[in-house]
Parts: sequence; structure tokens; C-alpha cells
Amino acid sequence: MTNATTGPIVTNTNMEEIANLSSDFFGAIGVNSYGWHHFEDQVESLGLTDVRWPGGTVSEGGYIIDGRIRLDAGDISLETLAGDRSNFAFDLTHPELISELALEYDELNHLKRDDVGTFSQALNLAVENDAAFSLIIPVQRYFEGIDFSDPAVLEQGVAAAKADMQVFLERLKNGDFNDGIYPKNLTFDIGNEAYSNPIEYAVIAKAMLDEIDAALSDSNINYDIAIQMGRGSYEFENLREDGYFDPFFDDPENMIEGLDDIGFVPTPGMPYIDRQVALDEIMIGILGDSIEHLDGGGIRHHYLKIDANELAQTQLPVMQRDLIVDRWMQEFEKRGMDTEAIDYNVSAWSTDNNNGSSLPYDPAAAFNTLELLSHFLTIGVDRAALWGVVGSFRYYDHMPGSVVSDRLSDYLSPKAALLKLLTENAMGGDFLGEGGGRDEGYLSYTFETDSAFTVFFSVEKLNGSEFNLDVDLGLLGDLSNVSVANLDMLNGAQNGASQLTYSNVAVENGHIGLNFDQDFEIVMVTLDKAESSDFATAKLIEDFLGKDASLDDDISMFIGGSTAETMVGGAGSDVIVGQEGDDMIDGGSGRSTITSSDRLEDFDQVGGQNGDFLFGGEGNDQIHGNSGNDLLFGGEGNDQLWGGGGFDTFVFKEGNDQIHDFTHGVDTLMLDEALLDGRELSDVVRQDTMNEVDSTVFDFGNGNTLTLHGEFDLGAILQSVEMNQVGDVLF
Repeated sequence: MTNATTGPIVTNTNMEEIANLSSDFFGAIGVNSYGWHHFEDQVESLGLTDVRWPGGTVSEGGYIIDGRIRLDAGDISLETLAGDRSNFAFDLTHPELISELALEYDELNHLKRDDVGTFSQALNLAVENDAAFSLIIPVQRYFEGIDFSDPAVLEQGVAAAKADMQVFLERLKNGDFNDGIYPKNLTFDIGNEAYSNPIEYAVIAKAMLDEIDAALSDSNINYDIAIQMGRGSYEFENLREDGYFDPFFDDPENMIEGLDDIGFVPTPGMPYIDRQVALDEIMIGILGDSIEHLDGGGIRHHYLKIDANELAQTQLPVMQRDLIVDRWMQEFEKRGMDTEAIDYNVSAWSTDNNNGSSLPYDPAAAFNTLELLSHFLTIGVDRAALWGVVGSFRYYDHMPGSVVSDRLSDYLSPKAALLKLLTENAMGGDFLGEGGGRDEGYLSYTFETDSAFTVFFSVEKLNGSEFNLDVDLGLLGDLSNVSVANLDMLNGAQNGASQLTYSNVAVENGHIGLNFDQDFEIVMVTLDKAESSDFATAKLIEDFLGKDASLDDDISMFIGGSTAETMVGGAGSDVIVGQEGDDMIDGGSGRSTITSSDRLEDFDQVGGQNGDFLFGGEGNDQIHGNSGNDLLFGGEGNDQLWGGGGFDTFVFKEGNDQIHDFTHGVDTLMLDEALLDGRELSDVVRQDTMNEVDSTVFDFGNGNTLTLHGEFDLGAILQSVEMNQVGDVLF
């Protein structure tokens, strides 16, 4: 058995987020060759919010054999475009983009299954789920098997692509699909994995960009366009060694427009850093001004497949993606485009289980999904679509480990169960970062929503042992119990059906204990902000001063009730709130617990043994700060305040308060600026010599007065006043 302890999960109320886990991260690719009805159901049940259709391989190479869609089973090329296209599974000229042969077979087969979805059905799925939608536009048929270094042949391919696109766009504008009811956003995803032909891809993409902009720029269809980026130096080197570039660069007469401006010729001697972005330089050169049609659209990488530990720095494709994205963003910025509006899409991703059993539905794939999602959020991905939802007709032992679900199984795989947990508990929240590490035996991923902190803990292979994790809840350590969900395998199996077990775990001294007894087990912990008085108080401090505030580990919380009470802080750090009664509050002798904001740091700068944050609440309170640098706020009612020694700040918003030991030049008086109501501070102040001790009185009207006993130097007092927007104190 192994034991480990985490650091504090929540350290303050305004922890810095890395990125927002928006609904755009939960796209699903509908492969659309089987199980369409099941895909519809699973998009809804898993909470997925972005539909990418009809699957890239179906779009580019789907072919009808005996009424069924088969992949890469027939000739789809520029030559065959001139003939009968009915055997093309997907084509921009088909009435519903999907071949009618496949739709007819769907209706006649004996299983009465809805295997193939039409374009209208796919659009309707997105509309009903308030989801975005991506349409995968085929490109390879316009250059497959032909030589684009021949200008005449290139012209034929471009003309065919433009003609097909014009037919489709006209029908789209006319509302021919789904009765003209389209999703909130429609993305034209140009091409699928055309990495072996980057020059031809760029030529056809340019033609399609121009056609889409010409047809839809003045329409009421909310759309954008996404094109693929290169895959770095390894792809460039493979193409160069195969002689791919030679026909385009050897003869200047065959030079495609834009290639003569890129400033290099692909050669073995190119520097490594240049080889990483060479393919993208080529595509940018060919696209030219058509790049500007991407404004508000996206650039994308495709099929990012992650196995165990593949995010290490030795994983070359992952390493180079940042550099490639930066090159495109530089081009957009040079053209005056809004780079913040350009999405970085991963148009197809999956996770496998190579560190698990090498069988499908292994929990290792779910473990890797958390790591990949963290990677996406860290490097700035904006949108991602998952491959593998209904990724197989049925379960079989040798199907890819990246499959999320199949058509026939009635249970959730570990990865499907994790996706459901994420969409229901973390989607829309901010990602705060990773914790732990492989050397520590666990990984953690923390998300924050308006109502809760959600933390996913995961372990790797346990090899028959158990792992106990002591979790420090930090600022939410005053919770009495927390909600925990264990994601592991049904009956402890190595792969197959997952199970989710929910429980409440008691908090002891700000910590909870988690037990892991299965390989790659995942535990989700939910920390409800509303249940934590410590968190509410820290948030109050932040809101009150308009700055961040964090509390150290030694804080003592004193929250009063509705009756008169005496509350005395101890030798430690104190936050004391009197609430409704007529309270006597004494800060005790501890040090300040408030450390993070500029103002609060002032309480710690000069000596003192007690820097407390003291609130009176609604009653008529007596508040004593004692020695140290304190913040005292009487709240509502008629309050008596003593700061004691140190550099103290007295806050006043309403009531009839009296400060008994204010010292100008040492202490600070913070007044709510609303009290002046447009007046000068000197207009509301008077001096009182009628009492035993000379005093200065601020009379703001409406029954609100503040008296400083023993202070009579008006000019010096006014130098010690700060006006601010004083927040309410609510518990």
C-alpha cells in the first residue's frame, strides 16, 4: 500500500485560471456509416455540444457497395466526378449530401436500424441540443491521381471544386436543408487529413474559401471556415524524400501562384526550425489574400491521438504544434485580423490505452483523456472534436482502444463515463491546473465553476496494490463532508463496463482520505462553495476591498449568531464576524492571516503581533483590534472601535460609529464614497469641543455619523482618509 498527501487544493478565492473549459471542447464526430440513431442518443446522454459530420473518411472516401457505406472502397477522383456519382457516399451535389443509395438501404434492411444520417438530421441534432456544427467538406477528389504541376489540370480541379461548392451553397442559402433551420454556428471544415498533398490542398482550399465568402458573406447564416495546418518537420521530410516537391519547384513555368513568394526551395539543407513550419509557409503562400476569409474562423490540427506518456517532450508532433500555430497567428496579425477571434481547433482527437491492457474500453484511455484535455487547455486549444462515439458497430476484443462507444453495448466505457462527469460537472468552468505527478503516484486536475471546485484525481497502474491519498482541502477545509464519485471497472474487470459510485466523505481537520484499489481509477471530488464559511469570508474580503485575498493555514474563524456575544480571537490568525447581535469582539494576539492583496499586505509591513480582520455585523458592537495592523469594520448599528497599537484601517459605511484611538499619519480611515453624494469631504466634517475629549465628527446626513475621539487636527485627518466603494458584508 502506498500513501501520499496533496498540497492545499484551494488556496484563495481568486485562483488564476489557465483556460475556460467551454462547451466547444466536447465535440463528437459522427462517422455516419452505422449507428446514426445511437450517435444521436449518445450525443445527448453524454452532454456533447459540438457535432462534426459526416466523419472525415466518409466525406473523402466513402463508397457505396451493395447499399452500404464502405471506406476507401472505390474510385472517387476528378475523372469519375464527370460520371455517375451515386456511389459516392458523400457529395456536395447529393440532395442530402449522403448518397440516396445508402438512405434507401437504410429503409429496407431487416434490422430497421437508422444507420445513416442525412445532412438535415445532423443539423437538427445540433439545433435540438443547442450545439455548434461542423461540416466536413471533401477536397481530395479534386486532385486525386492527377498532376497539379500542369496548369491546365490544376484549372480543371479548381473549376470542379468551385462548381460543386456553388451548387451546395445555393441550396444552403435557399433553406433546402432542415427547413432552413440551422445551428447557432456552422463551420465549414475544409478537407480531412490531406497531409500527403499540402500544395494541392491549399489550392482547393483557396477556391472554396473564395466561394464560401462570395456566397454567404451577406447572408444571415452564422458561419465560419476552418482549414488544416501542417504537421511539422517529420511530414515535410517524408514528402521531400519522396520527391513530392520536385515537380512544383524544378520548373519555374510550373510554379503555382504564391510559391514564388515563400522565399525558399525545399532542400535537405534547410535548418530544422524552418522545416517545422515549411509546409505552413507553402500553404500560406498559396492561399494569399484568401486567408482573410478565415477572419473569425479557425485553423486546425487533425487526429491528435494520445497513448500513455505521449505528452512527454520527446513526442515530436505535439512539440511542434505551438510553433505552427504561432506562424499562422503571425500571418493573421500581419493582415490586421483579430487573432483572438481565430479558433485553434483539434478537429479529431482520441486517446488510447497502451499503458493499460491493450484491450478496448480500458480505464487507461480515460486516464489519458484527462491528461490530453489538460494539454489542450494549457496550449490554447479553443475547440476539439472526439473520435469514437459509436466508433464501432459492436464490441469486439480487437477493436481500437480509442473507441468511446459502440452501437450495441448498453453500458458506459470508462472514457464515456468520464466525458459524462466532465460535461455535467466541469464544462463551463475554469481550469486551474494540474497537481501531483507521476513520481508522487497520482495526478489531479482542478476546475472551478460559480458554485463549486471540482477536482479529478487519477492513478496509474497499481499492480495489485492500493493507493491512499490524503487531500488537503485548503480554504474549504471547514466543510463537514464532500461529494465523491469513484470511476472504476465493474466487478474489478480489466476492461469493459465502468461503474460510478457516489458517496459523501467526512472532512477531518480540513482533509479527506481517498482510496484507490484499481488500475487507472479516477475519483472526482466536488467542493461546494456555498457550504464553506471560510471560503465565504475570504470572498467577502476580496469583494470588500476589490482585490484578492487569501488566508493562511492557521486561520481561526469566528462567526457570530443573532444574539449578543463576546468573541475573542486566540494567538493565531483570526477572522471574526459578529453578525446580528450587540457583540464584543477582541482580535486576540495572533498574526495577520490576510496576505495577498496590495492593501492587505500593508497590515503586515510593520511589526505587530495581531493583524486581524474584524466585522461587527448588524448590532451595536464593541471591536478591539489590540496590538498589530488591523482592519476594523463596524457594519450596521452604532459601534465602538479601538484599533490598539499598529497601523490600523477603520472602515465606515453607515450607522453612528465612534473610533476611540485614531491617530492621523498612522491609521487610515476608509469611507464609502457614496456617503458624500457629490459633496466635498470638508463639507461634512465638524469639530466638537463640548465633550470631555475633543473630537472630530463626520456628519453625512440620513443618520450616518462617524466620530473620531481625541483627534482635532482637521488637515492631518483629511490626509488620512481614503474614499472607496465599500462592499456589503453578507453571510
